[in-house]
Amino acid sequence: MRSRRGRRRACVLPGGRVVALDVSPEMVRLTRASLAGTGAEVAVGDASAPDLPAASFDVVASSLVLFLPDPRAALARWVALLCPGGRIGVTTFGAQSALWRELDGLLRPWMPPLDPRSAGPDGPFASDGAMESALATAGAMGVTTETWRMSLTFEGVADWLRFTRSVGQRAAWDAMTHDEAERVTDAAARMITEGADGSGGTIVWQDVRCTLGGR
Repeated sequence: MRSRRGRRRACVLPGGRVVALDVSPEMVRLTRASLAGTGAEVAVGDASAPDLPAASFDVVASSLVLFLPDPRAALARWVALLCPGGRIGVTTFGAQSALWRELDGLLRPWMPPLDPRSAGPDGPFASDGAMESALATAGAMGVTTETWRMSLTFEGVADWLRFTRSVGQRAAWDAMTHDEAERVTDAAARMITEGADGSGGTIVWQDVRCTLGGR
């Protein structure tokens, strides 16, 4: 459903058709530039209710964008886009290292309430089983989960600041006052320094689950 700046182009066979949607006009502009000459169609669109014909796609892929007003309704619409025999893959956040969870906690008071990592234990992001249930309820068959671990090394608080400002957590920074931002930065600097492994860096990790199904 959402393009990640052309990272999926190698998965499309010759003659295939790619339609990518993103709510951000700037992301659409960048993606079009990245995919120039490939024939991919990139458009501004609402992933919650894509204006696309039902039963017309072999694959629907969504990368870490399911924090929508009604994620279960969105899943049902995505499954409905699949041709018979089509496949859907949806990635969401899983477990985190303790330090990354604590660092995220510094920003949580300013994050939008629908952020997937703060949706609560009953939300569709709470566990592998919850996501599998949500996708199956949306109409997908043979639902399974694969998980991989993403590790990052922060060499100091400046690395963490650059990272958090480059992802959805920038919403928290935008919502803070100058004094609040200074307090959060100071707290993060202490955590990262205390968590250093002796090699000059502080390693954190985040599991990403991919929930897969078919029609």
